[in-house]
Amino acid sequence: MPGQTVGTDNTIEDFSQSQHDVIEFIGVAGVHSFADIAPYIDQTSVPGSTIIHAGADQVTLANFTGTLTAHDFLFA
Repeated sequence: MPGQTVGTDNTIEDFSQSQHDVIEFIGVAGVHSFADIAPYIDQTSVPGSTIIHAGADQVTLANFTGTLTAHDFLFA
């Protein structure tokens, strides 16, 4: 299963739900479930992209404007 680990400034150029890509939030303070990040999913700041904010961490899904769900993430 492809995935990316979150850091302070990540851009994922090819995120694909149809390929079952997931974003790993491991060791991110205060992030334990989708409910912790759902309010911080931003699809308006950068047209055509989605930005996920989690404290000091940020992930930009370039060219992705779909609806993210808990199935798109792994948490530890």
